[in-house]
Amino acid sequence: MNGDEHLEEAERPSGHGTVSRRQVLAGSLLFVGGSSQLVNATTSARFSDTESASGTVRVGRSPTLNYQIVDETKNNNAEYAISYQVENVGNFDRIELYLDNNPDGQYNTDLGGNGESESYTRTSTEGTISTQSFGGHSGDTFEFIFEVYEVGDSSPVIRKVVTDESGDGSGSEEGEFGNENSTEIEWILVTDDAKNNNGDYAVYYELTKLQNFGQVRVRFVDKDESWGTVTKTSRNTPNGRVDYTEGGTGGHEFDIIVEVLNQNDIVVDDVTISDIADGTDPTSYGNPARTDSPTLDSFTVADDMKNNNADYTVSYQTSNSSRFGGVDVVFRDITKSKTDTRSNDSPSGTVSFEQGGRGGNQFEITVEVFETREGVTFPIDSGTVEDTADGGGQRSWPQDTN
Repeated sequence: MNGDEHLEEAERPSGHGTVSRRQVLAGSLLFVGGSSQLVNATTSARFSDTESASGTVRVGRSPTLNYQIVDETKNNNAEYAISYQVENVGNFDRIELYLDNNPDGQYNTDLGGNGESESYTRTSTEGTISTQSFGGHSGDTFEFIFEVYEVGDSSPVIRKVVTDESGDGSGSEEGEFGNENSTEIEWILVTDDAKNNNGDYAVYYELTKLQNFGQVRVRFVDKDESWGTVTKTSRNTPNGRVDYTEGGTGGHEFDIIVEVLNQNDIVVDDVTISDIADGTDPTSYGNPARTDSPTLDSFTVADDMKNNNADYTVSYQTSNSSRFGGVDVVFRDITKSKTDTRSNDSPSGTVSFEQGGRGGNQFEITVEVFETREGVTFPIDSGTVEDTADGGGQRSWPQDTN
């Protein structure tokens, strides 16, 4: 968390980067990158990217296939995880998925050379499929053909063809798996502590509607190097924390994708936060603060520099201490590009910092207040002042903010 920020006041965004939440209507048959067909023995309707509906459309709710294709390509090996959900097919029999790297709208089993293909059959209306790892095929365009069948029919009631270029982390998806009883993301807070060329993230979350909860999956997608992409999971509710640390990823661009899975491992809610691993926190999703959350009221910084030694004393005051989780005081030496942190467990107290050879340096001093909720401690409020370590007296927050 950075700067002069009271989260309880902040519907405004903090930090940098972008936030998105998937909002696609369940059952939509309009999507980019493929086409869909609804077919039975007597009626048909076709929808695609550019064409309008034709034929006779079924009366009532149309058969629907929701899907998510996650690109898990890494180290030049193409690999995918697929989730699917079939709705409004009363006489459901099975779903078949055909996969190959020869995108021509048809399933090819005899490709030879560098050709790859797989097929899967599932008899449940929702589930997940994990492909094999296709060695050396990162960058190939893979084709996914979904076919849904009713009992006794030789022709599919739904057919969808989707393509994806492996290795770019984008994947593909259509539809909304969740319903009014599905677990939802209340808020997400991401801290970026990248330093020394190492990416370092902590992802905090809070969930609601937990009756069908399965797990939280966080995908740290490194958009610069696929080897930096890591997936972590958590089953902690309603609050939790997921960490990422990977050497050599400092400065890389990340999509941090937080997904909620139900008990069948289907994604029912997800939020994406984009960020560059540069030590500056990205924009959060939602607002973690409550009316009774701990609050930073004020602090003073006394500058007692002498003999070329930086010497600071920080005195702070907080309120609403029932879930108080501690205070960190971060002394960021802008001149030396060094950071030191001192902690205190008291809602109001004093923290000291002294370092030789730092006299005259420019410092950014941040007091960060933490809240502990359901066993998870996360930053909730902070304030920052800047000062030159020259023995020049005292600065106060919020009065002396920059």
